[in-house]
Amino acid sequence: MVNDLAATSSVQEVEAEDAPKVVAKKTLESNIETLNGTFNLMQGKDLENARDLLVHAKNIEFFGLGGSNIVALDAYHKFLRVPLNVLHDSEYHMALMQSTRMDKNDCAVVISHTGNDSDTLLLAESLKNNHVPMIVITSFPESPLASYGDVKFFSISEDSKFRSEALLSLTSQLAINDCLYMLTAQYFGKKSR
Repeated sequence: MVNDLAATSSVQEVEAEDAPKVVAKKTLESNIETLNGTFNLMQGKDLENARDLLVHAKNIEFFGLGGSNIVALDAYHKFLRVPLNVLHDSEYHMALMQSTRMDKNDCAVVISHTGNDSDTLLLAESLKNNHVPMIVITSFPESPLASYGDVKFFSISEDSKFRSEALLSLTSQLAINDCLYMLTAQYFGKKSR
């Protein structure tokens, strides 16, 4: 299972008595391990397919709710630098309305840590009904959202005493955004700004 990082984790748990520098060290080591685990789950073909969907899309919209909205906004902000038409609606009903306007020539990037939020699944269903190609970023490969993805990326996350697994998932999801952006910027070369 993607999220069974605890079994192989070499990162130490933050303890109540840890000094600030120790907390920082453990936190950063945990982030590094999360990023390495996420990278190990990536497949070259998925990265190529995602890049191709993105660079050939008429419109790209980034969807995410709750904490995943931060990840979607980050992607939107990055992708404004490439010569593509990108969209992001942070308000759910606006995002849902936008999903009904998209079609097979567009691309949706749908981000959800759990992949089972009912509102996110309604967005995905709307996109599917319009035949919109979807790149899904989630932490759970068996989630309902994962089944909608034409291309899927899985973020490693691990629960700990002082932070929920969703916070580590945020780190790896932001890194997945970075990878998708860099692949797209590389494709456009000097046209990226």
